[in-house]
Amino acid sequence: MCPAVEKHVFISYASADRPAAERVRDDLESDGIACWMAPRDVPPGADYATAITDAIGSCRVLLLLFSASAAASDHIEREVHLAVSAKAVIVPLRLEPLEPVGSLKYLLANVQRIDAFPRLEPQLRLLSAEIRRVLPVRAAASGPTRRSPFQHVLAAAGAWAVVIGFEVLLLEWIRRVWFNLVSFWSMPVEILRAPALAFLLAIPLIAALALQYLAHRNLNRIATLDALFAVSAGGGARVRLGGSACLWLGAAIAIVLTPATVTVRLADGKIEGGDSYLRARNCLPSASYTVQSANHYAVDLRVGSRNPPGKYMLRAELMPYATADGVEFCEVWLDRSFGVTRVTPMSDDQRSSGYVEVEGAFDLVAVHRSLLFNVRHYRDSEPSPLTTVTASATRGPVQATDDEPIALPLR
Repeated sequence: MCPAVEKHVFISYASADRPAAERVRDDLESDGIACWMAPRDVPPGADYATAITDAIGSCRVLLLLFSASAAASDHIEREVHLAVSAKAVIVPLRLEPLEPVGSLKYLLANVQRIDAFPRLEPQLRLLSAEIRRVLPVRAAASGPTRRSPFQHVLAAAGAWAVVIGFEVLLLEWIRRVWFNLVSFWSMPVEILRAPALAFLLAIPLIAALALQYLAHRNLNRIATLDALFAVSAGGGARVRLGGSACLWLGAAIAIVLTPATVTVRLADGKIEGGDSYLRARNCLPSASYTVQSANHYAVDLRVGSRNPPGKYMLRAELMPYATADGVEFCEVWLDRSFGVTRVTPMSDDQRSSGYVEVEGAFDLVAVHRSLLFNVRHYRDSEPSPLTTVTASATRGPVQATDDEPIALPLR
């Protein structure tokens, strides 16, 4: 019953007009006007006819959605009769350009109507204002609190922040997967060259605008996105906010789980390049030193398929380089598919450098063993425990570094 749940407007509609009735109800309730509508407000196990009769007798306004289906419904006629008997205010909302006939014509003869055709949405504000005008002041005040314009603006700003934040996370994930050697700030230009990925990036915004339109059915309000916080769409706020939080969390997890651009790892055994690798450097240790230990490394490089063509630099380095401890690069092998144009240092007498750099036009999509090398310790002293092997890839100003460099001492 209306008094128990503080409802003041009974919505009378034919079953065929239920989508329009739900749209009207959501808009009125978002504006602080509590509505009673079957079957939503019929208590479980209650007699349908009794619940409707009690609701009409208790509510102050009967909102009649008038259409051809409503005109042909005996239930609508009985509800209007009950409203007249209860001295409720009747507000007809015409969904179609037709006139009532029979007893409805008599009952509605002196009632001002609102025409909502050919489109319902433009008349929703007028309908809300009219119902507020005819409701008793005390009844209108006892409904849900009407939100201020500032609250609507705040909700819209929050909703846009949620959507834009998710777009930023999605853009970063796209960058890491397909454009991993392009700076984030260059992504807007690069992604325009990939229509499929640009559409993927646009999906969250399209979905948010579609949700807004479904909530209001009003193109004039679509840009506010306030339906995300249910400011103007009834009781789905928790569902929408929960879904948004899940999307944020999913995007963050996807970013974290994206394979690294560069990974340096210990190889299982001594590096033997084979036919698919080019030996860039031999290992010719001095006869006066004994090899104390040696480790074998592979650098995996992943270059996303959408990275622009150009020169890339792959670098492996001992950090810090332990010259006094006799730790140095030995054999270095390069993947022949790179089209290598330069290797530094190249000659065997330059082992005083604690790094190797390879320049080429890399065009790899999957993780691949790009660079193989051995590191050896020649002297009697122990190498520094702080020495690590790192690797990085560079294109222009963008540098991707191995997140977990391999630590020495050598074994």
